[in-house]
Amino acid sequence: MTTPILKHTTVSTSGFFCPSCLATAQTALNDLDAVASVEVVVPPGHLVVSHDLQQVSVDELLIKVVTDITSTAHSSGSEW
Repeated sequence: MTTPILKHTTVSTSGFFCPSCLATAQTALNDLDAVASVEVVVPPGHLVVSHDLQQVSVDELLIKVVTDITSTAHSSGSEW
């Protein structure tokens, strides 16, 4: 069995996501097996993600965040 290589990645969301979007991003990332933890820091507005770099790249984390937020956030038609 391979030992996980944990990386702590900070994703800045300042000025881009509302608090409910940050919660959506946190849930989406926590659903990934390779993610050990996600901390939301408001302000300044960023996520600190601890993840196994062998299983999920930083780019894949960013894609997951953007995909989940754009597909679920503000479905009621409210503005950002």
